[in-house]
Amino acid sequence: MAAPLGGCASADRSRKPAGSVPLTSTVQTVPVPAEDAGRVSTGSEGDRSGCDRGDPVDCMQRGCDRGDAVACGNLGRFFANGKGASKDEARAATYSQKGCEGGAAPACTDVSFMFERGQGVIADGGQAVTYARRGCEGGDAHGCTQLGALYEDGRGVRKDLTQAVTYYRRACAAGDPGGCINLGVKYENAVGVDKNHVEAVSLYRRAIVLGEIRARAYLGHMYQDGKGVAADFARAAVLYGEGCEDGDARACSDLGVLVESGNGVPKDAVRAAALYESACAGKHARGCSNLAIAYENGRGVAKDMRRALAYRQKACDGGELIACVDLGIMYQNGSGVGQDYRRATVVFRDACEKGDARGCGSLGFMFMSGLGMTKDAASALAYFRKGCDGADVSACLNLGVMHEQGEGTAPDPARAVTLYRKVCDAKDPRGCRFLGVMYQNGAGIPKDDAKAAILYRKGCDGGFAIACGDLGAMHLEGRGVPRSLDRARELFDRACRGGDENACASARDLGDKSHR
Repeated sequence: MAAPLGGCASADRSRKPAGSVPLTSTVQTVPVPAEDAGRVSTGSEGDRSGCDRGDPVDCMQRGCDRGDAVACGNLGRFFANGKGASKDEARAATYSQKGCEGGAAPACTDVSFMFERGQGVIADGGQAVTYARRGCEGGDAHGCTQLGALYEDGRGVRKDLTQAVTYYRRACAAGDPGGCINLGVKYENAVGVDKNHVEAVSLYRRAIVLGEIRARAYLGHMYQDGKGVAADFARAAVLYGEGCEDGDARACSDLGVLVESGNGVPKDAVRAAALYESACAGKHARGCSNLAIAYENGRGVAKDMRRALAYRQKACDGGELIACVDLGIMYQNGSGVGQDYRRATVVFRDACEKGDARGCGSLGFMFMSGLGMTKDAASALAYFRKGCDGADVSACLNLGVMHEQGEGTAPDPARAVTLYRKVCDAKDPRGCRFLGVMYQNGAGIPKDDAKAAILYRKGCDGGFAIACGDLGAMHLEGRGVPRSLDRARELFDRACRGGDENACASARDLGDKSHR
């Protein structure tokens, strides 16, 4: 049986930023009330005495004691932030609730976040929705953004993208930049609305005008990808640079990608690594992942597998599933750490359960190969199928091998052909080579040497050395292509340089024959 391929290799290791992702109140909704000191009022218009000097906490306490709801809400924020007062989530919740009950709408929004996260109160999605609605209806635009996020994710309420869009639109119109960004993401990705990149660009620009520094990264992606605007790497770099200078860690990572590749800015691996380090220090998981890759490959920094492992772990802990799978591969291969198949399996399984297709494919490889566990073809088949359904081409390739060889399932060459074609169409040269073998052998598809040769050429040109050796054999025998010893020798040499030992032997044999 052909050995499973692709389970040990990192699939998409490019560091092009992922497209804009939905902002949620627990991760990226902007701004987060408890961290937004700029929204803290000095009290009601009727009672500002003493709040511009002295102890602001004492000032707010006195105002709250007199029944000033705004002061109560602001006092809750002081305790939530731990700025000017010892951090105390329970007291923050108490004062924020008091502010909300007194009619301070922003305090209601703050309480919504507290119930959502279980900060100072027992987590309760339904209460989070109730308080977000009170905040929104009371005139706090950010409460509308929070309510939209809860509807989008179905937290405490039935998931409803139409309602989410409605509240994001309302929030944006009322001046909350988080609502503008979330609505822009929906238009960019056609979630709950028809795709409209021009509208997304307009919304990101409005968020910038409203003062949200993180909106620059979203707009930068539009320029980088040419969505809603003409593609302009230089403009994207400017936007990322502005965001990075203002403290947006994601923008630093995005700028690093352009600097590393030399798109729109001078190519500079050292500067790129520094930008990734800044992003990672700012707790941007993708930045940590990018920095890990830099250390792994010695780009812009001295190669250091232990540091690569450490930054990859940090990225994984931050929710970057790509980094989690790469971390598992390091444990699998013993790169920068002692080889640990069981640890690799745990990491792959966790990534798979969280929805990462490559994690599923890598877990399937462990079951198929029996690494750190009993070999289990049925489980391998299931995980390869799950990975393939999630568009992991290595999983599709290995699933094809199992169907071709009848491992964990009845032999089904026709199904294998379909899977290999899918991999080839995804521009993975391994799929083209495997599909070529099926044409050459007439397995699951009518035999056709000419098509086999074309597919071997695609695989070879794509960098898959074995395909070069296969094409060399076709030229040696004149099957599907003109017979040519010179061309065969050239292809065998190419395959040999790529690590195909069989091709090395064929090249030596062909050389010996030419001297007889």
